[in-house]
This record gives sequence, C-alpha cells and structure tokens, in this order.
Amino acid sequence: MRPIRLLLVASLLLNLAFVSATVMAIHRLGGIGYLAFKLKHRDDGSGYSAGRLQHLRSLDAALPAGKIVFVGDSITEAGEWSEFLGHHDVVNRGIGGDSTARILDRIESVAKTRPSKLFLMAGINDLGAFDEREVFDRYRQIVDTVRRVSPGTRIYLQSTLPVNREVRDTGRDNGRVAQFNALLAGLAASDDRVEWIDVARALADRDGNLDRAYTYDGVHLNGEGYARWKAVILPYLHGTSVATR
Repeated sequence: MRPIRLLLVASLLLNLAFVSATVMAIHRLGGIGYLAFKLKHRDDGSGYSAGRLQHLRSLDAALPAGKIVFVGDSITEAGEWSEFLGHHDVVNRGIGGDSTARILDRIESVAKTRPSKLFLMAGINDLGAFDEREVFDRYRQIVDTVRRVSPGTRIYLQSTLPVNREVRDTGRDNGRVAQFNALLAGLAASDDRVEWIDVARALADRDGNLDRAYTYDGVHLNGEGYARWKAVILPYLHGTSVATR
C-alpha cells in the first residue's frame, strides 16, 4: 500500500504544480479578462476570428479598387476608421487576435482589391512567443505579397505599439518591441513604395511605454489614443490614388 500512497501523493503534487503554473501564467497575461477574451476569440474554425475572416473575404470580393485599407489585429479593428477620419474610401481589415502569420494568410485577398494605400500595423500578438526576427520575416512576406499582387499600392508601415505593464502585465517586452520596430523602419527605408509612420513614438511616454493616458488595459487604445493616432496618420491620407482595375 505504501508505494501506491506515495504515487498518489506525487501525482497530487504534480497536479497542484501544474494548476499553480497555469494560474500564474494567466495572471501574468492579464487574468480572467485575458482568458475570457481568448476564449471568445479562439481560432478553432468556428470562433470570432474565423467568422470575421470569412466576412471580410466576401467584402473583398466586391470591393472597388482604389480604397484606403487598414490591416492589423484588434488594435486596428477597434478603430472606426471611415467615420473617425471622415473619409468614405477608408475600409477596415483588422481582425482581433491576428498574428503576422494569419495576416500573411489573408493579405492576398486584400491586395487583390488593388487599394490605393494600405496601412499596416501588427506584431504585438507575436512578440510574446516568437523572436522578433522571425516575426519580421513574416512581416516582410506580407509586404512582398502586396507589392507582387498590387504594385500600385502605396504601403504604410506603422510602428507596433508598446505596452504598459504597469496598467496590466501582458508579458510583452517593450525592448523587443523597439527592436522589432527598428527592423520595420529599415524595411521601409529600403523600398521607395513603402513609407514608415512612427505611431508608437507618438503614443509612448518618456520611458517608452504606451502612455497610460491612451490605453484602458495596457495594450488596447481608448478614445484619446485613437485621436492621437489619427493626428499622426492624417497627413498620409491625402494624395493621388495610383491603383486602378
């Protein structure tokens, strides 16, 4: 009986350790709110992201050429860009929870609409799990796909926003975000069809964190944050469209 009892105790301790580690991981990522968000936006083929992707692809099929398209994750999706910018040619192709890999999978559908301008911001969902150079490689493939499918599209790379871990500890490292943005800036500098917009700098505090005045959870923006973002990109919205069917 003693070996069985010892085995049961060992099994119980291992289970307790696993549960404790899981609870600590969820807490570090933002607690129950984070878990609820991930469950709501799970990528299981029937969740929110898959449904929105299907919806956006159907919209892409009928979208006229020459639109101004915003592509990204939940930070982009939450922006009511057409209304906010007062520009009827602006369309939103953000999907909550999107990674650079998932954007790469869907960017050709967007590029086939031949937008005049494409504003891209992504990467924060990747940097908690992947090396910034690996994320950058996928980002570069996204840009290459747009250039190949719609060479007349002007591409605007917007710097990935930092986080504020004092508001909520997301596990993201702003040092890595800064390194990733340096890679993106270099990519933009190497191609005259790509422009760099340092949105992150405009929304950061003096320590390089996302200014708490612009966020409600340390990652996503509030109204003041979107207003600041708008002020940064507004000059880039004007100009002659070069994309036609």
